[in-house]
Amino acid sequence: MFRIKLFVIGFLCFPLLAQASSVTLQVLGSGGPNDISGRASSGYLVWIDGKSKIMIDAGSGTALRFGEAGARMSDLEFIGISHLHTDHSIDVFSLIKRGYFSERGKPLTIAGPSGNDDYVAFSAFVENFLKSYSYLNHYDLEIKTIDASLPGKGLLVWSEGEIKVYSFAVEHANAPTLAYRVVTPKGDIVFTSDNNASAAGMNAFIKDANILVMHFPINEQDEESGQPFWHANPSKIGQVALKAQPKLLVLSHFMDLSLDNKSDSLNKVQASYEGPIIFAHDLMKIPL
Repeated sequence: MFRIKLFVIGFLCFPLLAQASSVTLQVLGSGGPNDISGRASSGYLVWIDGKSKIMIDAGSGTALRFGEAGARMSDLEFIGISHLHTDHSIDVFSLIKRGYFSERGKPLTIAGPSGNDDYVAFSAFVENFLKSYSYLNHYDLEIKTIDASLPGKGLLVWSEGEIKVYSFAVEHANAPTLAYRVVTPKGDIVFTSDNNASAAGMNAFIKDANILVMHFPINEQDEESGQPFWHANPSKIGQVALKAQPKLLVLSHFMDLSLDNKSDSLNKVQASYEGPIIFAHDLMKIPL
């Protein structure tokens, strides 16, 4: 039976963890809703000691990639959804259905943002789906709705021993949106999701990550259309990365505007940030 919990406690805190473990980031989907290059939409898997423990975003196509990656629902402990645009969230339902057939000894925790006048809260988003498929109510879910309106605060949303996941509210026009930071003994992975890089306190939340995943859906010229209110353009991504100083910057969530002139957009990023950069592709693995 599913349970619903509003989760708004915990403050920004990234403890230093000394004991090493095996941690790998795998990109399940590196595309967006109008990407015609065959990519799935946004989704990322964090493997810990050979198990598919944590998933961030579940855009269209990521449930298929999840199977292709050899991941197992019985190993998955946490799914964090950044926001309710379908290219980040819709396959969470496919994963719930897949999980119904798996053996689990405890609930699967799934989390997403609170709502506003334009978007329902994450709990309602999932509940509405479960009402149409009553047999799935027997699959044990712990649904967490995270306050996406809190400025400048990181929230602890899930933990298991030394593995912790924090969320942070970012600005993505009118869509309540969360960034996530996965803290492990090996190092930290930050997923900024779709955002325009204007949220107060975001620089502190993402600073010094081992891997920083930033979304790259628009080019520099699209600034004139107002899209930076939704997304950071390449120059802004470079400025954010310069302040954050990750060990590795991974650019993902490509759309036609960023794929049309990728080299020029990359130059705009590198005008500020001179560290290592990787362009993501589906099923890519990046070990910490």
